[in-house]
Amino acid sequence: MTPKTDVDSDSGYGLYKHYRTGTDLNSASAVALSPDLAEELAELYFQNNQAGFPYLFHQATFMEDVRMGTIPLILLYGVIGLSARFSQHAILREINPWDRGGPYAKEAERLLDLHNLSLTTIQACMLLALNFAIEGESETECIYFAIASRMGMILDLPNAAGKTPYELELNRRVWWSIVTTDTWSSANLCLPRAIKLQDDILLPVDEVTFARMSPKTPFPIDPYDGRQSSPTPEPSLSALAHLAQLNKLLYEIYRLNATIIDENLGITAAEGTIESLSNALAEWLSGLPPQMQYTKANMSNWVEKGFGHIFSTIHINYNHAAQLLFYQFLYASQVASEGCSLGPAEAYARRCKQHAAALCDQVYNAREEYGVDIRYSIISHILVMASTVQIHSLLFSLDDDEIALAKVRLERNFETITRLHTYWPNVSASFSRLRAFHRACLKSMHTSFRLDRWMLRFMLEFSRSIEDKDEETVACSEDSKPFDQLRYLLER
Repeated sequence: MTPKTDVDSDSGYGLYKHYRTGTDLNSASAVALSPDLAEELAELYFQNNQAGFPYLFHQATFMEDVRMGTIPLILLYGVIGLSARFSQHAILREINPWDRGGPYAKEAERLLDLHNLSLTTIQACMLLALNFAIEGESETECIYFAIASRMGMILDLPNAAGKTPYELELNRRVWWSIVTTDTWSSANLCLPRAIKLQDDILLPVDEVTFARMSPKTPFPIDPYDGRQSSPTPEPSLSALAHLAQLNKLLYEIYRLNATIIDENLGITAAEGTIESLSNALAEWLSGLPPQMQYTKANMSNWVEKGFGHIFSTIHINYNHAAQLLFYQFLYASQVASEGCSLGPAEAYARRCKQHAAALCDQVYNAREEYGVDIRYSIISHILVMASTVQIHSLLFSLDDDEIALAKVRLERNFETITRLHTYWPNVSASFSRLRAFHRACLKSMHTSFRLDRWMLRFMLEFSRSIEDKDEETVACSEDSKPFDQLRYLLER
């Protein structure tokens, strides 16, 4: 069979309007999707899933397709698999939020046609990856991301021809969503990224411009020769563009920490790379336009425009990347070691604590001051890492105010993770990891923060439970590699 290759083709995928009378899903927790319910669940996806990341759809177009029944059923089911857990609809209220989306995700998987090389198939694979991720099936998640990546490369998605500016931009945004999501997914399994980054790929336009696009708006006419022209996007005000750039640095931070373990590097040997990445993060932050700097006025402005989630996401991810870069200095600041004087180590440790604190406060303030509830599941891992930094303050700080704030943040982080656990089963792994870290501190608080094989897994493998630290140490001899697959993460 010859694959059907067409970026904008939906051929082969049934449409929602052909299935409105009921549901063929053989599951007690599957409910018939009336037009009103389907529209509500689609809206919840944009409020709670795409509101953060990744960006797979143009909201106005997707919602219009749902209302008209012209949305491919595979995409609607993939979306509902993620969003149904947030619904307050009477027909879903008695079903455990964890169980509501499963039947639809399974049906989306059944409908998937890998012979159909199209944007729809790529979007469906991304949705399936996310649906498996929340179930803790990180290997299956990675496979679907890899399929989306390969199809994106086969179709040359960021450079594919489009009939309208809308089509070009949607292709571009889906491409960068694949690339950025791949940073987290591949590191989680210590695998190489599925896509090798290129510097000549155009970045996405800003969110307001994209939201105002229409699938029917043609290319503008060049006033000089009367031909249609494709304007070059200006990404300086695009949160997604800056997030894509930030994730390049995040991946390098992953690689640095892995290299330190793999080659048993001391802090002095790694100091040049650490400083280089520190400068790169500072340049990324200072390079944000004034409208994208983290201020109360800017947060209010982005919330008013309907993009508070993505604005919060880029700044939370920035602080997460920085706390991972400086995390090893929490241990180094306890004792002068590895040929590094205590002074610089203390300064870097303070920066780690500052970023962890800022991250926590941004999550709290988004919800309490601006009504932006960050509810995507990966935030639980980010808060677990920030919580371990608070634990360090409890154990080693001599400042009463710092200790008091650390206690408050730990309590609030636990409350936030507990709330996330209401919706996402994979948050169980975050609780498991936090308990394992607490047990490690009880056994030896002086070595718990050392960047070693166990800590690297703690940082990277966020979707899995982790063994207790002493069991991990016994299972691995002193001269072994951190873990077999680490070599893949270190490959260029």
